[in-house]
Amino acid sequence: MRGYRVLSLFGGIETGYFALKDAGIPIECYYSSEIDKNAIKVVKHNYPEIVHIGDVKQVRVSELPFVPDLLIGGFPCQDLSFAGKGAGLQGERSGLFFEAVRILRECQAINPNVFFLFENVPMAKRHEAVINETLGIAPWKSCASLVSAQTRKRLWWSNIRTKRVGLFGDVVTDFPQPKDCGIMLADILESDVDQRYYLSDRAFERIFKEKPKTNPEKSYSITPNSATASGGRSRQYTLIGVVNNNGELQHVEKSNCIDANFQKGIDNHGQRTLAVVVNGQGTRLRRLTPVEVCRLFTLPDDFFQTPSGPIIAETNQYKALGNGWVMKVVSHIFSFLPKNLD
Repeated sequence: MRGYRVLSLFGGIETGYFALKDAGIPIECYYSSEIDKNAIKVVKHNYPEIVHIGDVKQVRVSELPFVPDLLIGGFPCQDLSFAGKGAGLQGERSGLFFEAVRILRECQAINPNVFFLFENVPMAKRHEAVINETLGIAPWKSCASLVSAQTRKRLWWSNIRTKRVGLFGDVVTDFPQPKDCGIMLADILESDVDQRYYLSDRAFERIFKEKPKTNPEKSYSITPNSATASGGRSRQYTLIGVVNNNGELQHVEKSNCIDANFQKGIDNHGQRTLAVVVNGQGTRLRRLTPVEVCRLFTLPDDFFQTPSGPIIAETNQYKALGNGWVMKVVSHIFSFLPKNLD
């Protein structure tokens, strides 16, 4: 039995590699196309066996020392996201999808049986339709909240597991939803957090122009005995989303979708995911730590750490995670890959 020869596009911190390992899929070699220096630095520390090959525009399958068995990539979402300016696939960043398609076609010309997995955010139907037509397949829709404490919806186009539907037998990506692990935001919080993560009085006043408001239909009273709605477990923390435009406190059990803007203090269309700490010092607000955000992406606590300190700065850790995949979602997908290759 030989391992998979993998080509990863827009590889970032290479959660795909971790997911293959987690799913028990053997790997013979793994090449990554990525240009972000911080992401590459993290990968070189965690997975020194990965070979980096630079900009996706320069990748030529015929020049690789192997024929790929698996092609993966989460192409840029900025021009497709509802939070973006709507340039779509004509945009400079999301338009790199067509580079991924070019590379897929080059792979298929050599290996018609190559597996592929492409990912992106929920988008306008007109953009999704172009991707579907180009790839000849419709996506599978996932929400990471089943395997993590983060509400993160994504689209996945893949030939790893498919089915035909409708009168014309349209091909769709077909993965069963993973089992709900029941992980809540309160479950991933650290108990001892440095003071620098707490909001200063000035930051608090910037968010709340007046005393914090609560919506009785969406909020819970913040008391030392506050409990999550699932199971009624008592917590030191009550978790809320802070909506910047009106300063409303909203109780949530799952984190908002962490994106690349999280290090700027926002995520998921202008909201913030903060912890409300209720203890003898009163009620205080703090942002999530990098370790907690790693847990939201189902990655190890020490993913960005070395014995001598962090691999990259904290702001870049948040950005790298926000651009990445929730590992357990991808591990679930890869669990359907054949374990044996010819």
